[in-house]
Parts: sequence; structure tokens; C-alpha cells
Amino acid sequence: MSCRQDGGTGSDSTEATTVVPSPETAVTTTNQAPLLTTADPTSTSTTATSPNDPANTYLGRTTEIYRRALPDGQNFVVRLSTESYATVFGLTWNAPTGSAEECLGDHAVFVGVPGDVGPWGSAWVATSWFDETSPSQPVMLQSSMWAADSAISRTEYLVVRTDSDAREVVLTSMDGIELDRSAVVNGVAMVAVDHHARGADRAVNDRRVTVVAKDGQPSAPSPLVPAAGNVRSACGPGEPPSRPLPERRGQPGDPARAETQIRQRHALLVDRSVPTDQRLADVLDDDTGVQDAIVHLDASQYRDIAASATYSIDELVFTQPDEAWFRYTIATVTETYSDRFGIAVFNGAVWQITRATICQDLALALSPCQPTSKVIEPPSTPEWQAAWQEWMSRANLYNANDGCGPLSQC
Repeated sequence: MSCRQDGGTGSDSTEATTVVPSPETAVTTTNQAPLLTTADPTSTSTTATSPNDPANTYLGRTTEIYRRALPDGQNFVVRLSTESYATVFGLTWNAPTGSAEECLGDHAVFVGVPGDVGPWGSAWVATSWFDETSPSQPVMLQSSMWAADSAISRTEYLVVRTDSDAREVVLTSMDGIELDRSAVVNGVAMVAVDHHARGADRAVNDRRVTVVAKDGQPSAPSPLVPAAGNVRSACGPGEPPSRPLPERRGQPGDPARAETQIRQRHALLVDRSVPTDQRLADVLDDDTGVQDAIVHLDASQYRDIAASATYSIDELVFTQPDEAWFRYTIATVTETYSDRFGIAVFNGAVWQITRATICQDLALALSPCQPTSKVIEPPSTPEWQAAWQEWMSRANLYNANDGCGPLSQC
């Protein structure tokens, strides 16, 4: 068996979890690095690998925090460094603010099947581990890698992080079929997926994970969200400049009343607890293709993420007595989409949201309206263009630190 890192999905009928030590020793939350206590201190093969494996240079600076026996008799192991990701790999930082230690990860985490060298030349995949994260779900995806038999991908290993009150995690498909389960040790677990058992589920977003607490209480199934570290302000160029709304011009007779109605009608439009026919009726200036796009979304892999979305109108201006532009934000369990623009129009009786406004949101979830419509963008201004160019020049100084990391396949 060989392993390779990838972003796909698949377990050769992975059996019940065997983990050392027992889950009762788990003492870590997702906001704190696990105690660096070896999961199997008696093992003599913890770092056993090919003599030419490049990971050998680094594994002596790590400690095992998780181990799971695989059906073929091998072990899947997770090891965490005591030093920062940059220190382990000797990386430098060239941006004007921040540092490699601060911005590239508090630790390096190595995941793999010792001795089972993959096509990228190692048995291990290394990624950054941040002690402090912003968990929006009870479990987060830390790392993933494929296991391969010869050149045919067969199994995907998903390493997840959860908190110290977890006993095990259960991975299911969108239709509720259990794919795998694993005990939690040090806030870490690995669940595996056999590609033959995936059915139509082709990506991480297609899976759901339930966390079972030590008292046996399960969480609600949730999508897998990547474990991203809290972004430190020194590690990036700062927020990009917001594109301004069009200039305020003609006003309706009662601007305050008109704005209230626009906000109320937009809130009704995006309220998924209200039946679609009640939401669309008279709220849109044109509902062509919108109902079909919503039906497609509700049957797609993104339905749960879309259901978690909350909307806020952040700014609104009237450009004509019968037209208003607004800036809004969409927040979901996986991402926040800010600086989006919508338009409302007055039909002589009520204010309506334009079709292009809702269709651009449906397209964001890969459920576009037919016929398609363009993303709404306000006219540019010389001042904004200059500010954007300045920000892009600054951002490029940080992008130089991006790229393929050590022990990865990209």
C-alpha cells in the first residue's frame, strides 16, 4: 500500500478503531495543542520508514499523538512537532510584517503509514497545525491523504480535530450511511473512506461528521470544515479596500420607510424556513429560473451549508427614486462572503429585489439560475482603483510565502 496526499475522498472497508492510548487520556481542545505524550511509547516502529524517506530528517523532532491499526496490519500515525512549522523545515519569511514562526503554524503535524512510501517519495504528509483556531463546528478537518494500492487510489484518510469531551467521531454520507468511526485521542481522530463505498459523494463537503461525547451524547451531523488558524493581523496585508456603492442620487418620497421595506423583503427572500413559493411571490422583479435553481441547491452537496447561511445588509443607498443599491454579507459555517452587492427596484407599489441579486447567490453554491445572470458590481472609481492597486502590491509581498510545502504533493 502507498499513500499520497490529495483532496479527494475514499477505506478498504476499514474496521473498528484500535487506538493507543484509550480515549480517556484525551485532554485537549481544538483551541489548545494536544499534550505531547506518545500515543504508543512502547512502539519501536513509530518512525520506521524507508531509509531514503525525506521525513526521517524531521520525525525525531516530533511526538506521536495518535495511532490507529489498519485492516492490513499497518498503523496510521499522527505525530506533532514541539517546534513551529517554520522551525522544523527551516523556512524563512519575506513579507514586511509577521514572521515564519508566527504565520506558518505553531507546529508541524505529520500524518502517514510508517514505511509505506507514496509516489511523492515519503510515507508522510506534513501540514501546519495552529493551536488557536476558530471552530464553527464540533469537528474540523486537519489533514487528508490518499492511500493507494499500486497506482490505483483506494482509501482516503481524513484526520480531524475535536475537543476533549469527545469519545469518538462518526463519518457518514449525505444520506446518513455510516462510512467509518474512530475513537478520539488527544483531540485527534482519523476516519477513512473506501472509494468503492462513496457512491455519489465525491468531495469532503459531501460528508457529515457526528461527534459522540464521553457521556454518549451525539452532536448534530455537520460538514467537515478545514481547521484554519486564527489569522494574525501581522501575517497579511490587511483587509482589501471595499468597493464603494454608487453615488447617492434621487431619493424616494420616504427614504426611511423604503429602506425598511427593502430590508424586510430581502430578509424574506433569503429565509429558507419560509416555503419557496411564499418567498418568491412578488418579492423578486423576475423569478425566471429561480425556483429550479433552489430545487437543485436543496438536492446538492451544499444544501446544509446553504441552510446555515445568514445575511446582513451592511449599507444601502438610493441611486434613483425607484432604485437602491446595497452591500451585504453572507456568513455560513464554512465561509463568510462580504462585499457583495444587490439591487432593489420599486415597481410602483412595492420594492422588489432583482433576480440578479438572488441568482448570484445561488451560483455561489453551484446552482445557477437559467438563463444565467452576471455578478452585480457597482461602477468603479479612480480612487478605488488606486487603493486596490496599492493593496494588491502589498498583498503580493505575502503571496511570495505561499506555494507547496515540504512533504506535500502539489
